Amino acid sequence: MKREFYMYVKWNLTKKCTLGCKFCINAQSRKKWNTDTNEEELKKIIENISNVENLKGITLLGGDPLEYEHIHVLTKELEKSNIPFGFITAGEHLYTGQYDQILRNSKLEFIGLSIDSLNQEIVKSVRGRDILDKQIKSLDHLINLRRSEDIKYKIFTNTILMNVNKDTIVELIDYFINKNVDKVQILEYNSSGNEKHNFSISFTDELELLEKLIVYVEQSHAQVQNKDNRLSKLELCFLPELGKKYFSDRVGVPGLRQGSSNVCPVFRGTIFLSNDGLVYPCDSYKPYIRFDEVTGVPDKVYPIENILEHNLNSIVKGNDFFQEFKAIINKSKNELYSNFEPCQTCDYLLKTCFPCLISAENYKDEEIVFGKCVKYKELLAINGQGGAYEKET
Repeated sequence: MKREFYMYVKWNLTKKCTLGCKFCINAQSRKKWNTDTNEEELKKIIENISNVENLKGITLLGGDPLEYEHIHVLTKELEKSNIPFGFITAGEHLYTGQYDQILRNSKLEFIGLSIDSLNQEIVKSVRGRDILDKQIKSLDHLINLRRSEDIKYKIFTNTILMNVNKDTIVELIDYFINKNVDKVQILEYNSSGNEKHNFSISFTDELELLEKLIVYVEQSHAQVQNKDNRLSKLELCFLPELGKKYFSDRVGVPGLRQGSSNVCPVFRGTIFLSNDGLVYPCDSYKPYIRFDEVTGVPDKVYPIENILEHNLNSIVKGNDFFQEFKAIINKSKNELYSNFEPCQTCDYLLKTCFPCLISAENYKDEEIVFGKCVKYKELLAINGQGGAYEKET
């Protein structure tokens, strides 16, 4: 099936950050990172991006994008160029008003706040400092400013499900929903193996959380008596598609959002822009796809081009790295994921679930089993819930 290519830009503006998150693999090596683009360069980049065909918008990332020295200039230039944007931040200083000019920007579509818990000790243990009070003040500031000035930006919250905050997740969800946040995302913690602490959660703990969430959703649904759609704000992105099916069928409440979980960003039509202008088709930020499983040596190193030196349209359409990924995503599911289980018998494959292409291209000689999917498939079968996967022959 022919797929539309590249519509979104994720721009890692800076590696600067005031926190020391224990799950961040880069927290100890920030001084080694390249220099951010200057004011003249950012204007050149935005002019280049504005000419991209089918551009839908830009997400500003970091580090923390608000720590970027020229953030105010950048957002003004985005507005001049009629480019929609949003940003993800811990929100430590939003409440001070120093970023209100950005919040009033007519092209600002969303703000994503990363908040882990309403427990100060948990926040401190994860982020390195207790910034919870400032985060809550910032959330309130976003809500109040939007209401008082009739601004149209959306407010999203991002919470990573970890072993240290799993018991506070339901409380946090309820708090955000009652604050009228537009989208409440609970994300999966993915261990890289290089972080200072592993916050992974067991499948047993995940099921225990789901049981609590089922009770919460059912009670909330009964209390509002279908008079509003607050529960539609919740996205359980830590669940694979079969897990969402299991949860949705258990709850039996209409209008629950699904959210995006296992979606390789290449399928989303996304390009990744580093803080020094380099352009990648994949968020691994590596110049290769396939590598030797034993030595880790890549079989081919692709040219990575800089948006300050080349037209972005020409990079997307002509760069060998981009073209290689474009060819890969147009393969059939049998070509891509024949050794992935239980993917080949799952209705969601290449519909709402798009496993990592790097894994697909490098481990073809061994069976790749997605343990959580297998377990949810078994639970669906036990509960007699059909439609989640095709019957095996």
